[in-house]
Parts: sequence; structure tokens; C-alpha cells
Amino acid sequence: MMGADPQSAPIVHLGDVGSTNDEAMARLRATASPLWVIADRQVAGRGRRGRPWVSEPGNLYASFAFSPTWSETAFGLLPLAAAVALADAVDSLGVSARVKWPNDVLVNGLKVSGILIESEWVGTVRRVVVGFGVNVTHHPTAAPSAHLAEFQPNIDVAMMQGALLPAFANVLEALGRPDGVASVRQRWLDRAAGIGQPIDVRLEAETRSGVFEGLDADGHLILRHADDTSERIAAGDVFLRAAS
Repeated sequence: MMGADPQSAPIVHLGDVGSTNDEAMARLRATASPLWVIADRQVAGRGRRGRPWVSEPGNLYASFAFSPTWSETAFGLLPLAAAVALADAVDSLGVSARVKWPNDVLVNGLKVSGILIESEWVGTVRRVVVGFGVNVTHHPTAAPSAHLAEFQPNIDVAMMQGALLPAFANVLEALGRPDGVASVRQRWLDRAAGIGQPIDVRLEAETRSGVFEGLDADGHLILRHADDTSERIAAGDVFLRAAS
């Protein structure tokens, strides 16, 4: 795959931590060896664009740090691959999951997780951390979200962790194969919410609206406008709308 198997990598389990992503990256810098950092609580958890992530005990906060040797195209699919892995893991626990571009996991249309990917280059080596925050027994009340125990009351953090590690290993192994980019892209599309439906995409300085046509070969969102032109979007926040 890439010399790092998430299913067999060592796990550092902490009580309180600032951020599992920060801790995992620091340990990867020190050892150059892949590892998981899993915490009971984060006191400085964050999501994409630095948004705070509520991280009280009872949910899964897990970050995997490694140094992949993939192509740039394969690395670009990592956010989608992480979402596929988490959705597969949730499904294996008896809860049906969908994905929303690029890497939100939804149950009954509600967000149940956050995924944050961070990376840095040191010479020719890329260090990467993939952080998962999964709402297992509670969820924030300020956003349209849910937690897994609402749908399957027996789910706990240990079960979620046990399902995620092999699912993530499976998807990373697939991504590292010669046909991996196309395979992971299709697996994401098979789970996608909102294809063929109207959406809004919030960019840094504006919001674009149109119909979600699918993904291009690099995993970028294809948005079709009212004038029948299309554009490809590499980064943004998607909001699903009911079809008119």
C-alpha cells in the first residue's frame, strides 16, 4: 500500500489532548512511523477552515499519521477515500450512511462526523494526518447533525473504533493500487447524496448554485448552472436543497 497499514499501526490512547491531529503529526515528525492517536476528549479540536469541533467524552476522536508515496492524483482523492471508509464502518454497525462532498458522512441526511486532513512536506517526504471526529453518543446542537446511538442504541466508541480501522485500511489499500483513483471515486459516487439535485456551494468569497452532476476524474465537484454550462470546484462547503 504505502508502508502504513491503519489496521496494524500502533495506537496511542490518551485521555485529554489539545488536538489528536496535532499530537499525531508531532509523533510522526519524531518517529517517522505511522500511528494512530485516539483521545477521550479534545480541548482544542478543530474542523475544516479552523472551525472549533466540540470534543467531549463519548465520541470517537482519532487521527492516523503516515507518509504516503502516492501520486498527486491519488493524494487528491484522500478526502473522498476517508469518507468512504467511515461510511463503510458506520454501515457495518447497522446504520445506513451516505456521503456529501467532499467528506461529510450523513445518516438520514444529518451529519454524524467530521474529517480533517492536514499535510506537510519535508524534503521529498509528505507527512499526512487524517483526523476523524465521529458523533457516537452525542452531537452538537447548533448544526443539523446527529449521533449514531440515535439510530443503533448499542453502538459505543470502542465499536466505532473497531469498525473504522479495518475499513480505513481497506480504502487506503485500494487507493494505492494502479486503478485505485477510479475505484475509490466510484465507491464514493455509489454512496453520494445529492447527485442530480440542486445544491449551493459556499466558496471563500461567494456561493455558487446549480445542479450536482458528479465528480471529475480528480474528485472535483461538477456543478451545472442554469445556462447549461458546468464548472469544476476543488474546495467548498456543499448544502443540499430540495428539488423544485
